[in-house]
Amino acid sequence: MSNQKKRNFQIDAFKHRVVVDPKYADKTWKILEHAIHEIYNHNASGLSFEELYRSLSFPFRFLLFYNL
Repeated sequence: MSNQKKRNFQIDAFKHRVVVDPKYADKTWKILEHAIHEIYNHNASGLSFEELYRSLSFPFRFLLFYNL
């Protein structure tokens, strides 16, 4: 074990640029608007709450990441 060299590890910054669909915001707002109308009309049985959660969580993660 004494013959092993000590390695220095370096973590590089994440350089991959995230490409976002330019119409993503419009699509997301249409989905959320439709969901709000369905909830207001007491017809939420056809909604996918997982899809709505994903629609809301991605923009906030995106904003938090770029505002750090």
